[in-house]
This record gives sequence, C-alpha cells and structure tokens, in this order.
Amino acid sequence: MPGDVTITASALIRQGESILLVHQQRKQDPYPYWFVPGGRLEQDESLAHGLVREVREETGVIIGRVGKLVSVAHLFDRPDKSQAVSFVFETDVWTGTVSPADPDGVVTDARFYPISEAIALLEHVPWRSMHEPLLAYLRGSHPAGTVWLYAEHGGAQKLLASLPEQAQA
Repeated sequence: MPGDVTITASALIRQGESILLVHQQRKQDPYPYWFVPGGRLEQDESLAHGLVREVREETGVIIGRVGKLVSVAHLFDRPDKSQAVSFVFETDVWTGTVSPADPDGVVTDARFYPISEAIALLEHVPWRSMHEPLLAYLRGSHPAGTVWLYAEHGGAQKLLASLPEQAQA
C-alpha cells in the first residue's frame, strides 16, 4: 500500500573475531547475498522482540542481550511512496547452535565468517542502504549509532547524509 513504512531490525552477532552472516534471497532481490540476520517487524512488535524472533528463525541463535545500536538507515522517496527504516544492533551475548530454519524460505544458510571475509561478502549486498552503514561501522569510518539518510530515484539509492559525518583522519 502506498505510504507504508517497513521497519526492520538486524543483529551484528560476534563470536570472537568473527560475525554471523546469513545467505538469503527475497523475491525482489536480483541475486542471493550474505547479510547479518534480521528482518521485518510484525505489527505491534518492539524492536527488541522482533530482532530476537527474526534471528532465532533465521539462525537458531537466541540473543541473550540486545547490545549497542550500530546504525539506523532511513530510505524514502521510493516510487511507491513507501519508506523503510532499518536498525542494526550489535551483540556478543547469545546461545544456541547455528541452524537456519527460516519459515519464509528466504535464508538458506548461516555461518560465522572472520571480519575481513565478512566485509568482502557484505560488499555484494545489492542495496546501498543495507551494506554501506554496516561496512562503514566495521571498517571504523563511522561510529556506532550513526543515522544514514537515503532517497531512492529511478531504482538507485542516493546517500543524502550520515550523522555524525565521516570520522576525521
């Protein structure tokens, strides 16, 4: 429906020097890719509850504590007038065994990757508003809690601002 707002929550889950990624492809995605686990919140669901539910469904992992906010990305001016707001939280407190059982059939695999390998995989995420904030955080160019503002025109996502701005060298 035009004017809808989609809210997603994803988790940057650490195990030592590795992070958990899921291999996924939704109908609207041009190809499968690796990303951090998470997904769309259900109506009347809090960020924390939606995050825990999505991660459990996609990976089998149970988050013990939602950690710091890594980033918020807001995408607007889409052709259908919808908006998307995506939150990424970091955690290293979790239990369980990685065993994907996504009821939506979007996630086909989940595994931990060393950060350098994870960065290389995340570079192939087809949506700028998904990969750019996460890569900037992992590379240390933007601090935790950065807000990213994007507009979509003609199928391309344009960065309008990241707040705070890029760290000074």
